Amino acid sequence: MTQAGLSGKTVKNTSAIMHKAFSVALKQGIIAANPCDAAELPKAEHKEIRPLADDEIPLFLSAIDNSPMRNAYALCLFAGLREGECLGLSWRQVDFEKGRITISQQLQREKVKGGKYYIAPSTKSGKPRTIEPPPIAFEYFRDKRVKQLENRLRAGPAWANPDDLVFTDEAGGHYAIHTFYKRFKAIAASIGRPDARPHDLRHPNVKPKTQISQFLVFRKKKLYPIIGSTLQ
Repeated sequence: MTQAGLSGKTVKNTSAIMHKAFSVALKQGIIAANPCDAAELPKAEHKEIRPLADDEIPLFLSAIDNSPMRNAYALCLFAGLREGECLGLSWRQVDFEKGRITISQQLQREKVKGGKYYIAPSTKSGKPRTIEPPPIAFEYFRDKRVKQLENRLRAGPAWANPDDLVFTDEAGGHYAIHTFYKRFKAIAASIGRPDARPHDLRHPNVKPKTQISQFLVFRKKKLYPIIGSTLQ
């Protein structure tokens, strides 16, 4: 399978499925041994994480300015959210008064052909976490709140947002994960980072003392990069 170009992770996942199937056959006496027991599995390859460099952050923010998913991309950057966590975030998890976000769910899709989207009440680690992003993150939240209310008024009875999600389209529906990813890749390529993934946006935020807000000032509902300045 590896010779066919499949990744180590794909091979391991396939092996696990086959091992389970052969285990059933073994219990039923159809086979004498599980052939997967002797298989040597390849090591899973982890892609190198390349967060946006300091000088790339203003370029990225400028590139997303006209995107309908601008606020979502910005929150991945400033709050350190994973894709599913960002797209599955609800307004009840956003505390404007205390400046906190509680991450306890994520948007997922059934891993079958034509699988449906659903809100999974968990995170990658399995534990909820509370984060306090820089104030600039809440400006994006406020901007999204205004746009969402405008869309709701226009949509009228057609509006549907049963999970009270933060990031929705013009009718209240959630964003599709593959669309979120595809549009991000186009934006990343436009600033010379075709290798970047949405997941790479969160890594500058893993270290609590990172101050990426030093590049920005919020003015007239638009963000303008300030190179060489620091906002305390």
